[in-house]
Amino acid sequence: MDCKVFVIVDFDNFFPRPIPEIPINKIEFLFKEIVRDIITNVHNVQNIIIRIYGGWYQDDDLTNRASQLLSILKLISDGIFPVVIEQRKIEGSIDMVFSLFKVAHVWYNTYQERSGLPKLRIAHANVGDHCSMNKNSCPVHILSRFTRAKSKLCHVDGCLTKQDDVFIQRTQKMVDTMMACDVLSFCEEQNVGGVYIASDDIDLFPAIALGRNINNSMPLFLLVLNKNDLIITRRHYLILILKFVIAMNKLEEVRREIASFADDENDVLIERDTIVFERFGKTLSFRIFEKMKYCMYYIMAKNCGIQLFLPKK
Repeated sequence: MDCKVFVIVDFDNFFPRPIPEIPINKIEFLFKEIVRDIITNVHNVQNIIIRIYGGWYQDDDLTNRASQLLSILKLISDGIFPVVIEQRKIEGSIDMVFSLFKVAHVWYNTYQERSGLPKLRIAHANVGDHCSMNKNSCPVHILSRFTRAKSKLCHVDGCLTKQDDVFIQRTQKMVDTMMACDVLSFCEEQNVGGVYIASDDIDLFPAIALGRNINNSMPLFLLVLNKNDLIITRRHYLILILKFVIAMNKLEEVRREIASFADDENDVLIERDTIVFERFGKTLSFRIFEKMKYCMYYIMAKNCGIQLFLPKK
């Protein structure tokens, strides 16, 4: 039976830079890679619904970033869908998300700017002795004092600049919650061949786990970007087919799992917080969470396996 696949794209997670600084072909490449991976893994897919999440409204006005992205999507959409493979036509859509999948209400105020910085605390164990003895000239200590209060004045004599006059914080609101809600909604839909999540935000894991509980037969795909707080490779993406996980794996079990798809099953090294192995002649270095004995992503591998895709640069 033909099916549809829902795609959740955490846009700022992949493209944090201003839109004018992002080559259009990079944005197009991301979507084409997602489509390619879905077609490879969900053979009966008939419709691919890509939904792009972000802080698109400041108050009730569309942000400049949102307007710029809308213009780009109009340029690239026709080059992505439809996809014709072996006389089979796969339809699709790419839309920015302003509402939940099952709730028509438009969520405004998803992008906010606030004046001032939060208080910055110093990791004193990492500060050199020279800085500790010269706190009045050390930038680390100066910045820490400057952020103690938004009304704090600049340390330069005679300068009346306040902290909240010169710094702003830009934040997204409700975006992670919208993605989490839609994960659950998609898992309740009929004729769905999978939910594909393009984000490495671990805040979504509880929703992914609950989605697996709602529909334990539906494949969940996760596309992870190169980030230091997750498993990383040099400029490679990981695609993990997730299953709901209820148990932790020991590192030795992790090593055995990795050995199953390394070039040499006897050449998988665990060095402190890093796993190193070769695949297709390339050395891949994966970092394990420093504060955990076990690696969250490889726990998932134990239950369902990991598929590695090395896309073209």
